Amino acid sequence: MIRLEALTKGFAPGCPTLQGIDLEIESNAWVLISGGSGCGKTTLLHLMMGLDQPSGGKVFLHHQHLGRLSAQARARLRANIGLIFQQPHLLQRRSLWENVAFPLELAGQFGRTLRQRALESLEQLGLGARAQALPAQLSSTERQLACVARALITRPSLILADEPLERLDPQNATLVTDLLRSRHHAGGLTIVQTCSQSPTTLSDATARYTLCAGQLAPCALPEY
Repeated sequence: MIRLEALTKGFAPGCPTLQGIDLEIESNAWVLISGGSGCGKTTLLHLMMGLDQPSGGKVFLHHQHLGRLSAQARARLRANIGLIFQQPHLLQRRSLWENVAFPLELAGQFGRTLRQRALESLEQLGLGARAQALPAQLSSTERQLACVARALITRPSLILADEPLERLDPQNATLVTDLLRSRHHAGGLTIVQTCSQSPTTLSDATARYTLCAGQLAPCALPEY
């Protein structure tokens, strides 16, 4: 699914954010990457999805070397990735359901089925009654939940989630985790999730890593 080889990324000469990272993520894995603010977790996810280019090393996604693909080819690969960004990004002039349905539009789907799928996705996250609301009318929690709904609507094979729970209260964090868990258990979904500290309650993780000083170190899985 994802392979990183000697991955390096620096934003200033002599000060690499990521240093020679090697990592292989198999299909249907659930990988947690924890680390402090500014350690490079977001940068690492951006490199995995081809939104940024490494200073050195290679990124393979679905067995394809991203560094050898055109911008259009990388965009086509991302069409089957659900992205949950740390900061919710919604189109301000579109209603909530239209924002959630947007990935389906980009895939060429229109009509009543598109709206129905968006409403079903919102209902799963308790946002059905807010479907017609504009982003400016939503709380920060509602905007974050909407981004989760949008990431899942295409039924992707890969979810890259950048601290998706950090701004949620415990009840909504559990709601999101349970939804991801149900999709993961159904099979065919790989999840790479970053967090400020590895949640001890998530027993579904197949691998855990800590990112510190540009290095990715494996952590032992807790026993349950």
